[in-house]
Amino acid sequence: MLAGPDRDLLFLALSFSSSPSQPLHLRPYTMPGYNTLGYYDPYDFSDNSDSDEEDHMDQDVNMDIQSNDGVESQRSFRTRSSQPNSSVHSAGPSFKAMTEASHPSSYTSYERTNQDSQSRSPSPASVISLTDSLQTHIYRQEFGRGLNNYCDVYRLPADDEEWLRLEKQHQMFIEIMGAKYPPDMREIMNSVIPGEKKVLDLGCGNGAWIRDVARDFPFCEGLAVDLVPIRDARNLPPNVRSEVDDVNLGLDHFYGQFDVVHARLISSGVKDYQLLIERISRILKPGALVELAEFDFTIYNRFRQRIKVDLDAPVGPPYWSRFMAHMNRAVKSSGGDTDAASHLWKWVTTHGAFENITYRDVWIPTIPGNDEMYAEHVYSMIRDDISAFLRSGKPLLLGHGVSEQELDIIEQCSLRELNHSDEPQYTRLQCIWATKRYDYVVLDNGADV
Repeated sequence: MLAGPDRDLLFLALSFSSSPSQPLHLRPYTMPGYNTLGYYDPYDFSDNSDSDEEDHMDQDVNMDIQSNDGVESQRSFRTRSSQPNSSVHSAGPSFKAMTEASHPSSYTSYERTNQDSQSRSPSPASVISLTDSLQTHIYRQEFGRGLNNYCDVYRLPADDEEWLRLEKQHQMFIEIMGAKYPPDMREIMNSVIPGEKKVLDLGCGNGAWIRDVARDFPFCEGLAVDLVPIRDARNLPPNVRSEVDDVNLGLDHFYGQFDVVHARLISSGVKDYQLLIERISRILKPGALVELAEFDFTIYNRFRQRIKVDLDAPVGPPYWSRFMAHMNRAVKSSGGDTDAASHLWKWVTTHGAFENITYRDVWIPTIPGNDEMYAEHVYSMIRDDISAFLRSGKPLLLGHGVSEQELDIIEQCSLRELNHSDEPQYTRLQCIWATKRYDYVVLDNGADV
């Protein structure tokens, strides 16, 4: 969260408005692709919704999920509850991707937050453009890219080129995951009362995920949080607002308010991810849903074994693995938690607040090679994402001692691997979602029961 004169300047420039925003009121209506309650149902697969249902098989898993010798493309586990020694069950991908529908969009607003959530100012009714002087306070230029100017932990760009990459990456994840949301989300978001359900997107980036939520569940209120405001809010629905916050500085002002909390690929900007999970447990209402997805900044071969890279050795193949090894070192040096993905299962299952815990391993062929898991258009999306990410990582790596000459070699050779190599290289996306126990209580002294 911003503090001092910088915060006041940002709030003054972004929140000036002639009148506070009015509550969102939507009347039930019916049209193709919508249900009779008047909102788009992302889980309505009435044509063939049962075609992919599979029987679940019990499996024993290690708490840390550290095995690298499997060859399956994805694997999932689900607990019946968060009680110690509870059985773990396979929960393979039995839900499908929804079809993108056309929805009206409108302007949204930015809002400053205070430690006391009750004393927040009302959301402005329109978007205020960022002046040149405000741009200087929010962003800084490093090696030709615009970075946030407030948190030294997160060093990836926050400019238009990066927002475009994140937009395409969001669509790529929908294709790879087979759905936008966890199966539990439909029931949790089931409401036609405007503003009853509230959704928080931590590290929202360009707002692609929270935008979809707000359109698919238009009676909810969405809050997009990141180190910089969403630059172009014209495509955001009216039931979303954007807030500037640093999750490392605390989230007390959100406690007890949200039905869904989502965080995806933010570990490079988080100092203590286990502490973040503790804070999320307090943000959630009883019965609410948390969804986390992170990768471990490590590249794996076709046998799901880690590719070891010696950064002190002369530059050589595999180059994409070498690039990510440099990213791992640089993120750690900046204070990011690159090991968070490997501990998500342990941290969530041993935390007393959560139950109905589901874990899913997703192996993404970031160097496709001769991988055949997906349709060709998905590999095209992956190639676009990795090409852009090679450029996004430049400021971080150049700022941490990698020479421009070495980085150019790594980038060009990684692009050759990306487009011409037959040998696939994989990124392991570790995903977990869970609900908060209804009987979970935190005492005044901080102890949980």
